[in-house]
Amino acid sequence: IGQYEQAKKYFELALEEKPTQVDSLFYLAKTCEAMGDSDAARAWAEKAAAQKASHLSAVTDEMTHEYLKRLQSQENA
Repeated sequence: IGQYEQAKKYFELALEEKPTQVDSLFYLAKTCEAMGDSDAARAWAEKAAAQKASHLSAVTDEMTHEYLKRLQSQENA
């Protein structure tokens, strides 16, 4: 399987353990976008933006909200 498919699988497994983990939600969204699945990317980005990033997270609240805004603006373009 390709790198994106493998990454998607690992992020999904991580979310089974911790469904609200912002890093996994965010990077799963980015992976889906890279795979051309904009609907899934937006759905995962919405879930990421709905969470509060922990101080230990590599992904910040600002990153999730900016990414979601970008996806939404592409949808409306």
